[in-house]
Amino acid sequence: MKLKSLLACGGMTLSMAAGAQVNWTASDVNGTSYTLQDYLDQGKTVLVDISAYWCGPCWAWHNSGVMETLMDDFGPNGTGDLMIFWVDGDAATTLPLLQGGAGSQGNWIEGANYPIIGPDGQGQIVANEYTFSGFPTLFVHTPGSTAPITLDNGDFFPYDYSQLYPFLDLLMSQDPAPFANASVDATLMNMTHGSEVCVGETITPSVDIYNAGSTAVTAASVELKVNGALVETAAWTGDLATGEHATINFASTIINGASTVEANLVTTNGGTDEFPAGDINETDFTVPSANVATSVEITILTDDYGAEMYWELVAPSGAIAASGGNSEVGTTNIGNGTGTAPASPDAYGNAETITQEVTLFEMGCYIFSAYDFYGDGICCAYGDGYYQIKDLTSNQIVIEGGSYTDMTSERATNTAVGLSENTLQGVSLYPNPTTGLLNMSFAANTTATVDVFNVLGERMMTSTFSTSGIRSMDLSALANGVYYVNVAADGATTTHKVTLSK
Repeated sequence: MKLKSLLACGGMTLSMAAGAQVNWTASDVNGTSYTLQDYLDQGKTVLVDISAYWCGPCWAWHNSGVMETLMDDFGPNGTGDLMIFWVDGDAATTLPLLQGGAGSQGNWIEGANYPIIGPDGQGQIVANEYTFSGFPTLFVHTPGSTAPITLDNGDFFPYDYSQLYPFLDLLMSQDPAPFANASVDATLMNMTHGSEVCVGETITPSVDIYNAGSTAVTAASVELKVNGALVETAAWTGDLATGEHATINFASTIINGASTVEANLVTTNGGTDEFPAGDINETDFTVPSANVATSVEITILTDDYGAEMYWELVAPSGAIAASGGNSEVGTTNIGNGTGTAPASPDAYGNAETITQEVTLFEMGCYIFSAYDFYGDGICCAYGDGYYQIKDLTSNQIVIEGGSYTDMTSERATNTAVGLSENTLQGVSLYPNPTTGLLNMSFAANTTATVDVFNVLGERMMTSTFSTSGIRSMDLSALANGVYYVNVAADGATTTHKVTLSK
């Protein structure tokens, strides 16, 4: 059984206690100067996370997404009630270490929406103001006092997203005044996190309605917009007391490219929300920037609990192109947080390196997903495991990671199908480059489906031909550039790279 320790890195757990008066001024990694007292004077609650670049539990808490969500929903761009600072308290920290250099747990700066303070002695300026025994230690400052409240590490353990609302309650319990803005005050938070999606992939957005006011929230109207266009209006009814929340689930929506998805609170209890700050929650979805061609090499290094892992590479059609690890864990027996992974003959060993080459036979977007039985990924608290996908055409690593909870998914677009015994023979395409008209010669009498994809894997054109000889497709309506023409017939395929230059 995996035993989780509540001990912080380099020290013992800390009980909740008041500290000495504290005030500091320090600069973040971008050179912006911050003074603690300024935010207290504005009536905000201030959360200071003192961590270290090498600390595994610090990394897990940093990656949980709890602080990012609270900063987004209650920080300067939300209700304005909260300010968060992340501080590297190790005097040896440098900018390269915070960017994921050797010896660091990872890139601490990427994705953070709160100031990162550390290099050039700035982290030490802040850390020296506090008394603590280990990393991570979190301090809460409330308006009217610079004496910090020290949070016990157990109050935000396990270090994952399940702590969002318990941790919010804990923050508010120190001093609810900064968060009390109006009587009728619903706030939108915990919007479905934006991620990388394939072009044409379906998402099911959701958002939480949180009662930050003193009057019960019994009804709300919430709009969902994609790139500013109204997609759906949801009418919610219920009975939320102060501090309670409920989830509004929207219908499935297709994402056809890089998109901003927004939830907008239109009415609360049939009227206008009395404190509109925080009534809009938005997130961004991106399309894969990684391109692969023909074949890839997948490398897995397991952590100290290799039997907990399972992974899949899913082709654009939904077929599983490759998989590995404990099939008894699979895609559903994950995130249990306790116990031992089920026995399976295909389970990996501890700290084992596995390498597998995969030939790609479909054009479009491939999804790599890694799953974990316990729910703590393969890095970094119990071994420095990782996954990597290398494109064997360019010999470049296009996907890598290892720090996640129960599962993670990453995507790459295939731009050239590999050869196999199912390659369609006797097909030629010309001229190439073409000014628009593309001729296709079929040696055999057959019915062929021809799809034209752009470099993102989006299908731009499709046609069906039912005879041998020469047939043509007019590409002139497309923009100049590189395209991939996939010809499928009789259970076999071939793909040709074509350049359109009008």
